[in-house]
Amino acid sequence: MKPITFALICAWMVNFHQSSAQSNLGLKHEIYGGWGAGSVPQIGITLGSIIGNALGNAIINGIVTELGGTGVTYEEKITGTGAISVGYNYYVSPRWSVGCQGVFERVSDRLEFSNGNVGTYRSDVLTGMVRTDFRWVNKPGFKFYSGAAVGGSNLRHYEVGDPTNENSELMLAWQATPLGLRFGKNIGIYLEAGLGWDGLIKGGISARF
Repeated sequence: MKPITFALICAWMVNFHQSSAQSNLGLKHEIYGGWGAGSVPQIGITLGSIIGNALGNAIINGIVTELGGTGVTYEEKITGTGAISVGYNYYVSPRWSVGCQGVFERVSDRLEFSNGNVGTYRSDVLTGMVRTDFRWVNKPGFKFYSGAAVGGSNLRHYEVGDPTNENSELMLAWQATPLGLRFGKNIGIYLEAGLGWDGLIKGGISARF
């Protein structure tokens, strides 16, 4: 191969790579979905259920025993969906984006008592937040970023099978994400570590266009 031909091929490859990188970094829109574990609502609801049920059962058993009756024991099983999220980002600049996201999470608490009674209590958390992220490292195939989000949550607590035993409340929702990693170009996967309504650890997939 002649030197000039080889040089032209190398120049074309470099130009193609730079164009591809610039095109990827210049994309304005991103949609994503993810799943997180260890959210603030999950931790709060779980601890509240365990402590509340233990104290309530102890008080009731104490009164029953004082009246000459026999107390009951129970087995408790708490399960949850984790924080399921979907969102959209708009890139104001190649490094800075703003957007919004929705998060849903359900925590179920099943109690089986020694007298045969069974009860299942659920807490559904529906959240909407606005979010912003800044990318400290912004390569086409790798990004290291930090972000923050704030919004509101509707918490609905109810007993399965008993529509009269239900209440709901509104509360402030937030997420602080000091560490975020994204791998891939137009389609990629991401991992985040933070604190808030998304969870302590979160992962998912995103698409830029």
